[in-house]
Amino acid sequence: CADRQMGVTCERIREALSARMDGESAELPEVLVDEHLGGCLDCTAWQQQALALRAHPAVSLEAPDLVGPVLAAVRVDEAGRATRRGRAVATRLALALLAIAQLAFSIPGLFLGHDHTAPIHVAHEVGSFDAALALGLLLAAVRPRLAAGMLPLVAAITGLLLLTAGSDVAAGRTAALTESPHLVDLAGLLLLLRLATTAGGWSGLRLGVPRSFPTQPAGRG
Repeated sequence: CADRQMGVTCERIREALSARMDGESAELPEVLVDEHLGGCLDCTAWQQQALALRAHPAVSLEAPDLVGPVLAAVRVDEAGRATRRGRAVATRLALALLAIAQLAFSIPGLFLGHDHTAPIHVAHEVGSFDAALALGLLLAAVRPRLAAGMLPLVAAITGLLLLTAGSDVAAGRTAALTESPHLVDLAGLLLLLRLATTAGGWSGLRLGVPRSFPTQPAGRG
């Protein structure tokens, strides 16, 4: 449909209609546009559809400005990561110092065979055990992701040491001051637990059972 005599096409009419709906001035006179609409069903249908879409837009053409919220979320996340990194560094340093101190406590029994009234052989074994535990804590301080794997063993050792020490003190078999070095073991356990939760190694404690086991190929026979 086109007014060939006037050189007016449907495309120009629709451009003029779009400008009219936007409140802008059109190139074609409004009288000419209205006359065209009176004889062109396609342009009339186009105008009605355009008016309906403007009255009830299906999609908003204006996207919300998300730059500010996204940048704010990034800053908050980065601040949280920096805080966690700072806590992890402090925990690693404290655990390393404690491990060195515990390693120093193990030297008398490990090399000199001195552990109160214990025989030399027992003193050597206790010193070896204390030194091994101290080296394990020191390794966890250097490699924080190992903390979660060491935690169950260190927790069992510390719990049993505190249990036996408490029972001996209560029975009068030893003095509380004599058993006070076990507080170093407890401090090491707490630092190891904190390191496991701040250094991303906590997932190592989740013991998962596979949902299905691989089937063995049936043998011939």
